[in-house]
Amino acid sequence: MFDRNVNAQVYVNQVLADGIVSFMQNNFPHCDGKLQQDGARPHTTRVTQQFLAQRNINVLEWAAMSPDMSPIDHLWDELKQCVYARAQPPTNVNQLREAVIEEWENIP
Repeated sequence: MFDRNVNAQVYVNQVLADGIVSFMQNNFPHCDGKLQQDGARPHTTRVTQQFLAQRNINVLEWAAMSPDMSPIDHLWDELKQCVYARAQPPTNVNQLREAVIEEWENIP
């Protein structure tokens, strides 16, 4: 979870460099895997695309505005419904963070 907006530099440094790149390299050593991203601005910037290309990370071509094709979007919807259906919905950021973590761990 991030305590601020995620721009391209944050995405590259704290998501891709800190985890995704090593995951892809360890699981797809022959560069035959494909990273799935959506059309979020940090995913589509030149700095992100160059970073991935320099590390031979293939990106799945993705149609714009196609959330129904993305399995993770359905999971985000379920998580949101679970958080807001709680007996006592969160009323501040810390409660929201705790609720999201708890509900995430409850999803089978």
